[in-house]
Amino acid sequence: MKNPLNKRIFRMLGKNRGKYIALFLFTIICIGVSSGFLVAVNTLKTGYDSTFENYNIEDGHFEGFNQISDELINKLQEKDIKIYPIFSKDIALNAVKTLRVYEVREEINLIALIDGAMPEAQNEIALDRLFAGKNDIKIGDTIKLSDKDFLVSGIVAFSDYSCLFKNNSDAMFEVTNFGVGAVTKEAFSSLKYNEMHYKYAWENLNKDMTDLEVNEHTDDILRMLIRNTMLKDFARQKNNKAIMFSGQDFINDRVFIMYFLYILIVIIAFLYAIIVRNTVEQESKTIGTLLAFGYTKGELIRHYSLIPLVVTLFSALIGNILGYTVLDDVFTYFYIRGYSLIPSKTIWNEEAFVLTTIIPCIIIVLIIFIMLHFSLKTPIQKFLRGELKNNKQKRTLKLGNMPFFTRFRVRIIAQNLPGYIIMFIGILFGCILMAFSLMMPSILTHYQDEVLNNQFSNYRYILRYPMETKDENAEKFSAYPLMYGEEEVLIFGVSKDSKYLPRVSKSLETVDAVVSNGLISKFHLEKGDEITLNREFSHDSYKFTVGDSIYYPATFTIFINIQDFNRIFNINPRYFTGYLSNEEIIDLNRNFIASIHTGNDLIKSLVQMMDSQGTIFNLLSLFSVVLFLVIIYLLSRQVIERNQRSISKLKILGYQNSEINSLYHRATGIMVVVSFIFAIPIMDNINRFLYNNIMTQFIGWFEFYIAPWVYPAIVLSGILSYLVISIFHAKTTSRISAMDVLKNME
Repeated sequence: MKNPLNKRIFRMLGKNRGKYIALFLFTIICIGVSSGFLVAVNTLKTGYDSTFENYNIEDGHFEGFNQISDELINKLQEKDIKIYPIFSKDIALNAVKTLRVYEVREEINLIALIDGAMPEAQNEIALDRLFAGKNDIKIGDTIKLSDKDFLVSGIVAFSDYSCLFKNNSDAMFEVTNFGVGAVTKEAFSSLKYNEMHYKYAWENLNKDMTDLEVNEHTDDILRMLIRNTMLKDFARQKNNKAIMFSGQDFINDRVFIMYFLYILIVIIAFLYAIIVRNTVEQESKTIGTLLAFGYTKGELIRHYSLIPLVVTLFSALIGNILGYTVLDDVFTYFYIRGYSLIPSKTIWNEEAFVLTTIIPCIIIVLIIFIMLHFSLKTPIQKFLRGELKNNKQKRTLKLGNMPFFTRFRVRIIAQNLPGYIIMFIGILFGCILMAFSLMMPSILTHYQDEVLNNQFSNYRYILRYPMETKDENAEKFSAYPLMYGEEEVLIFGVSKDSKYLPRVSKSLETVDAVVSNGLISKFHLEKGDEITLNREFSHDSYKFTVGDSIYYPATFTIFINIQDFNRIFNINPRYFTGYLSNEEIIDLNRNFIASIHTGNDLIKSLVQMMDSQGTIFNLLSLFSVVLFLVIIYLLSRQVIERNQRSISKLKILGYQNSEINSLYHRATGIMVVVSFIFAIPIMDNINRFLYNNIMTQFIGWFEFYIAPWVYPAIVLSGILSYLVISIFHAKTTSRISAMDVLKNME
């Protein structure tokens, strides 16, 4: 026999259609965006992971100042590796743009052809997809290299340049001013160049080594190279940014989007619970009758949970369809405009289906079940008498000699206080989400300003080998990176009586180490604490005692005397890493300079970061505004429905719609403003807590910062949202008939 309760489903759905439509659309957006993101990331990550085997990506590489001898290559290959020369030439296209040209590869770090054809003639070149796109270069165009015209025959992706880092020591990759290309062997030989790179890649022939064995094996290769030649660069696969950076970014972004999804799902679940709770209150007498006829609480719980579950399932279905079609392409575009990834076909992601459909449905049903379980504990007699809302006679609120309309609004607020409290919680969630989206760009801008204002010097030269200069403005320093867990910490050796770090050198007269503020903040260190740092890819460890702290936001840094630096790392007392200077040092041999760091490098890095992440922040801001609209609409609509009889009575007494709107909608508007006033300080503390906890799970540290315009923008967005909603509610109020109160008189 069919359940008679099922006949009520469409009637209940029609009665609350506006609320369910709002939640239906909002859930589609949430699940669609999350599904599209997860599908895109899974597809790109799977394709990225497959390139290591399919395109035979190197296990590491080294670069010399000249070609290394065949004898040394043979010695190295005795260590169960195979070495491949992959020479390149850097060619300046103009004052800022550089193209690194390779020969077409056939054995290692293979090149994927995306469009066109690989070069076959001496005047043809294949260009990296990202560099070509950013510079509006297409197949058939001509570019000039070394006073020679080359025809662009193909658009490609280099398997060892998924991220366009010009040098492994660079802080951020380039997508406009640096690119890579491939030409034939004959064309490569004829090219004039600005800089030649004698780089050799190696492949481990033993594929069964553990990670530790790979690291020890790589250390053996490095030691042999140091003994036999002068190195310009050395990088194992795991610390090659051009290869590994994009893969790590996929993982970090996935963690963030999961936080985002489940915060929204919990909010949606509570909104469903509020709608169902309101329906239970309105149908309390019906529920009492059903319980008296023998229906169990379990049957009623399933009955009232059915619509939210069905709405969620349908919205999840449509959201996943959008995720696998339109939104998958959108998020893929976000990544491929910043990374030079090899294209791959969209693949079915079972995990994304579970995370965006199964788990949200479970969360929503669970929260509704808990709410109904406690609501249906009320005795049947109270359901039959319709006493679900007010179990006690409340004392009359004395309001003195206030104007009538003011007293009326105060009573509306008092009578609907539980609903307004829930609206406050919803607004608080929306504020948290919007603050996160708005504060991230301001945090990066603030970080940029703080780093530029607190840098040691205008120039920092990193040398490949110690080299003296006659520039009296230059000051020697030493630096070496160690690992604290997964974080890189720079050990910085400071000269005695340093003119660039006077406060540090003064403090080092009484303490062993001065620690940067970021390291102290992230790991909650205190003066006197001992921390142990490790050399990456080895078992060597070093202990440092926290002395004074210095505000240095650029990197995690521990400052020690340069003499202690040489003693701790057991190196020649005359060794140093580079120079600090406020002026350019002109007498250094460029071949011995590994990198030059200036304030412009930081600005370039942050501009690139904002270019790749800015769309995500804008998307979150849009979601926050939509969330304000949904929450304020649903909860202010509850106020109208709970007071429908009172509104009907006012119409009998002759009040106009404009006056009734002034009473009810202005009361709700006041509570919206009050909610934002109270939400801002609470949100600030919650965001600080959440931000600091999230940052502990990511590499690096940005100090929490809220720009002065963020909070006013949040409040303004919320108030404008309510003003838009109040227009629709005014129409709802006008449709309430004066006869409604007469039809429901007892």
